[in-house]
This record gives sequence, C-alpha cells and structure tokens, in this order.
Amino acid sequence: MNFSKNDISASLASTFDSRLTASDWLSLVEKYPYCEIFLWHYLRALYNADAFDFENELMRLGIRISNRTDFYLFMTSKKLKQDSAEYNLVSTDYFSHADSETAERHESLRQLARKLREKRIAEKAEHVDNEQPDYVKLIREKRYSEALEILRQINLENPKKSAYFAVQIRYLETILNNNK
Repeated sequence: MNFSKNDISASLASTFDSRLTASDWLSLVEKYPYCEIFLWHYLRALYNADAFDFENELMRLGIRISNRTDFYLFMTSKKLKQDSAEYNLVSTDYFSHADSETAERHESLRQLARKLREKRIAEKAEHVDNEQPDYVKLIREKRYSEALEILRQINLENPKKSAYFAVQIRYLETILNNNK
C-alpha cells in the first residue's frame, strides 16, 4: 500500500480517473471491510480493466452491497454528479440519492397508484349509485319484503360481496320476523 489519504480522496472524487488500481482498492476493501464505497470502486476498477475475475469477485463480494440499484447506476454511469445528494452512495435511504430517472419513475408510480385509487373510488361510487337507491329507498319506505328480494338478487350477481349483503339480508329477515 503505497498511497496516501490524498490519493484516496482524489480517486473517490473522480469517477474514472482513479489514481488507485484494482489491487489498491482491494487492499482498502480488506483493511476497511465495512466501507462499501471502497468495494464499489474496487469492482468498478476490475470492470474497467476487463479483468477476467470480475464476475467471480462480483459473486463473492456482491452480498455486501446494500443498494444494488445504486451500485448498478454507479457501474454503468458515465459521470456521477458529485456535488449532489446522488453521490451519497452508502446511504441506506432509498429515496435520498435517486437520480432524476429514478425520481421520475417513482413519481410515475405514485401517479399510477393515485389514478388506480381514483378509479377504484369512482367504481365504488358508481356501484353504490346503481344499487343503493333501489333497496335503500324501499327500506326507508318500510317495504322490507321488496328490499329483501332486491338484496338477494344483488347478492347473487355479486358473489364477491356476499358477506356484506348477507348481513343486510339477515337484518331485513329479522325485521320481517319481528313484524309478523
């Protein structure tokens, strides 16, 4: 190990123009096994040098990589933005250093979830608008036997909601039995 702290910091600051070789990075990985950024630079140095043992080292050391998405971006990126939060590669917070593409992907997933939620709410409202007025109106008018027939028909048409309608059917049957 014939490198100084300045060599390490300069190599960490520049993504491609590293003063350290793969063997230098390996010695740092062995000396500081919990410093994941050294591991990333070691694997990148092997990859850039087209080393024959890159795949073996990746298989051996890959278990120690905590965020594989960021590691992939690190390995394939042309230039990292060093002055932004994206360069905070060892962070365990998934959203803190996502690049703009990843942030857009997350935002699009949020929008998709929001649209699905709105669609589900609209379907529920439509479902309630189509079914409730018939039997609810009859219950309010105290025409329980007719409401019971409608609920039984709805129950047959919607087997997924049979538990919900079964409770209402039992309630109406109880009312009818008590009124006799």
